[in-house]
Amino acid sequence: MKKTKTIPSLLVTVMLAGIGSACSSSGTTPPAVSAPKSSEATAKEQNKYAQHMKISYASGNNNLDVNNDVFAKIWKDKFNFDWEILPVPSNNNNEMFRIMINSGDMPDIGSWNYNHSEYVSYVKQGLLKKLPDGWRKKWPNLAAAQDMTGINKYVADQVGSENILFKPVMGKNYPVDTLINHSGIWYRADWFRAVGAEIKEYYTTVELMDIARKIKQQDPGKAGKALIPITIPTSELPIIFIHPNATHYQEVSQFYQDANGVFQWGLAEPEILEGLKLWRQAYDEGLLHPEFYNLPYGAETEAKTYTAGISAMNAAAGMGSVGTRQASFMKSNLGVDPNESLNFSFFTDKNGTYRANEIPNFAGSLIFNPKLDDAKFERILDILNESASEEGQLLINLGIEGTDWEKKPDGTIVNLNGDLQISDKYKSVPNLWPPLLVLRDNFTLVNPSLPKIWRDKARNQYVKKTELTDPKNPKIFAKLDPDVYFYSSPARTRAVMNISTELAGIVLKGPNVEANWNAWVKAKMPLIQPVLDELTAMKKKK
Repeated sequence: MKKTKTIPSLLVTVMLAGIGSACSSSGTTPPAVSAPKSSEATAKEQNKYAQHMKISYASGNNNLDVNNDVFAKIWKDKFNFDWEILPVPSNNNNEMFRIMINSGDMPDIGSWNYNHSEYVSYVKQGLLKKLPDGWRKKWPNLAAAQDMTGINKYVADQVGSENILFKPVMGKNYPVDTLINHSGIWYRADWFRAVGAEIKEYYTTVELMDIARKIKQQDPGKAGKALIPITIPTSELPIIFIHPNATHYQEVSQFYQDANGVFQWGLAEPEILEGLKLWRQAYDEGLLHPEFYNLPYGAETEAKTYTAGISAMNAAAGMGSVGTRQASFMKSNLGVDPNESLNFSFFTDKNGTYRANEIPNFAGSLIFNPKLDDAKFERILDILNESASEEGQLLINLGIEGTDWEKKPDGTIVNLNGDLQISDKYKSVPNLWPPLLVLRDNFTLVNPSLPKIWRDKARNQYVKKTELTDPKNPKIFAKLDPDVYFYSSPARTRAVMNISTELAGIVLKGPNVEANWNAWVKAKMPLIQPVLDELTAMKKKK
């Protein structure tokens, strides 16, 4: 017998408010799924998609079984295609795409970690396919998704061409005014309590290291020699060790203007060194995974906490879907109550101040092979346009109507899967459809199929972070400056780096972290100083 959850129709109406160009922002009933098309329209569509196509897609997707279940069949029946997935490790995305793009060996479509300087260079060289003329009118849901990002027009005007689709993060469900990141840790709250630690919404780095130290000593989960207090990859460790005390270390804010109008490099400031020393200390004490530099970002590493039960914490987005996934695996694999044993927290400095970076409303992008023929390109854009529609978002996030959810006569939505999530039920969904274009962040804040406890944690972290920072204080809040973030020049391209990897290299070089960091800054400055000079000159002209 299936468990059911009845969801008020108003919730679903709000949930869909930020999706697609045709979304309704009023009313108390969920938008109706499109009526069946006429036989004439269906015949035209079938004729349009008569030729079967194989679409190659490079993405951070290690799920290759994407063409064979009933969810996949819905898309295949409509658009007559199969996916061919080329997995791209998340920690090597830019380098792999750099090789593929420059060698002319890129798949039809790629999920790329956007870098503005490289994008400008690729467009100038003709290495990315341009969106068709009139694309906004032909694919209105794509246009609406791009408008959600707030930066599409800025980039198009600056570059003089549109060769990219940005993946929007948030819509009208976002609970605060300024978009900031959702970074933090998910952890074994039962282990924290067992070693006498207080369960809090936020910690300092020193507090967390002390807890990790006690967990290592006391082993509350009886993991034995397999115990690893902190199983977090290179890409996310700065969240613990750098972020709490350094405002200008991220890609979005590393170059900033001081009170005199001169640009500085945030990674050369003493707060970075202090964080790196703590990072090295945690490594030397065995609080970190001994090969953190080889850990992939994502579920494979997170599973050390919720499946293997050998780690106290992992780093993942503070989203309701993430909490739901980890809770489900924790309950089934470890036999514990996740409502008591799982929690999410973020990091502040010793005064309880949260250092925030305003971030653009996108995370990643879709780019296309310049040799892609027009017929296949249009097919891909048709699929993406459908995925960004109201119906597409309901399908991707809630599943198949009548099987996974249904609408009652009074307008309420009933989830028919109990605690089972769509990504667990259909093999074709994980890592493919939810992050295909419109990211699920906005939807998950109110997704009725997710338990309220995890939706609330996601929403509350944004609210609490905003309470603990001050957008008017540039020392603790870095506002997004599009002129700086999207600045491009040969010098800026030469200064591109993977910040997390660079910082990890300093930590791993040897125990004298200060000497390592000083040498690194000295070596980088010949690349960085021209960028600082150019940005200072640019702002003086404005």
